[in-house]
Amino acid sequence: MARIIPVSSGKGGVGKTTFAIHYALMLSRYGRTILIDLDMGTSSVRNSIDVPVPYDLYHFFRRGVALDACVTFLDSKLDPQGRYRNFGFIASPRGLIEDLLNFDERHKIALIRAINSLQADYVVIDLKAGIDPHVLDFLPHANTGVIVFTPLVPSAVFAASEMVKALILRKLKALFTFDSFLVRSGLSQLQIVNYMVHIEAMEDVYEAKEKNMEEFLALMQREVDNEVVLAMIGNVIRDFKIYYVLNRFNSITDSVEKIIRPFTESIHKAISPYLKMINLGWIVEDDRFMKSATQKIPLLLQAPEQKQVARKMDSDILNQWMSELKREFAPLPKPVRVTAPVAAVATAPAPVKLAASTDPLDQQLKLLKAMFENQERKDFRLNFDYITQRSLHLMRHGRFDDFGDAKLLATLQDRAEAIASRWH
Repeated sequence: MARIIPVSSGKGGVGKTTFAIHYALMLSRYGRTILIDLDMGTSSVRNSIDVPVPYDLYHFFRRGVALDACVTFLDSKLDPQGRYRNFGFIASPRGLIEDLLNFDERHKIALIRAINSLQADYVVIDLKAGIDPHVLDFLPHANTGVIVFTPLVPSAVFAASEMVKALILRKLKALFTFDSFLVRSGLSQLQIVNYMVHIEAMEDVYEAKEKNMEEFLALMQREVDNEVVLAMIGNVIRDFKIYYVLNRFNSITDSVEKIIRPFTESIHKAISPYLKMINLGWIVEDDRFMKSATQKIPLLLQAPEQKQVARKMDSDILNQWMSELKREFAPLPKPVRVTAPVAAVATAPAPVKLAASTDPLDQQLKLLKAMFENQERKDFRLNFDYITQRSLHLMRHGRFDDFGDAKLLATLQDRAEAIASRWH
């Protein structure tokens, strides 16, 4: 099943496009991968990869060229050994074209349906920074895709938490317009209008009566005498997953204090303390990324520098990281039916031991060990390999919408049907 993985950020300047390019290149080692530049008006991907672009999104929107015909592949100059033959990208238009920068609903639906039809194993979408419909419309309905942070731009945290909140509110709105749900709920039309008012008010911090979505769940529990309805609403909120990457990683302390702690606190305060937040990994701070951008040759495509001697490991820290990774990579639980929205969500079952040759965790632990041993020499290749392997584990062993999605949802009805199908 194809997987669409958007890459977003709360603010510009976090290295989102650089991450998206190298992430897509790494995924292409495991299947056909297409990177789509939807950061319209910047041409960032095109300006980072030095190959001719015959067709781009301008030709899709204005000239009727099929989206798959707009894919540009690497040439032998950049990829002489063909290691990344499965990588291609779709460039945004050159220059600033107003109606393409702010394309309308008709163009959005056409683009989403074309993306869903691409023949690829992985589709990585480089979205514009910030929050607006052109970001939210291309994000999965049950998770965030990949959010990119950097300790060097801590202001991106608040915007990212607002994006998560907006995505969950969209799901709730879809649920309350889904006919089958409303029939089964037994809610009166007046109740439905009242709950929609509460949901819409939560978008406006000046008007919201409930401080967060847990308070909204408590309100529903008091007023709705239907366990199935309560379970569906609870899962819309609590089953949402947040994935993020720390780019330009400079230290554990800086990342925790400037990104992880404030992001976690803002999510808990505005939404719910039960949301699962997963750090997929980090990319070390490396000046070579800036140099490679000016050369228009992604760093992964450049010859690796001579290896340096690895430093001695601190075995206690490594063992602690490995233990945490084992717990996180336990088999993902089945969807939890929340029958009491104010109760804690059930934890994952104990992991099932697999043969060493087929255990994805075994490879993860080896990568983690290699990353730790090579911290001093800034081995970004290991960083990207680690993040890619974790992504592949999620896609191969989780539900299709646990990470990324199998298709983008073009309309409110699509979102409602997705919620219903996930529940059933």
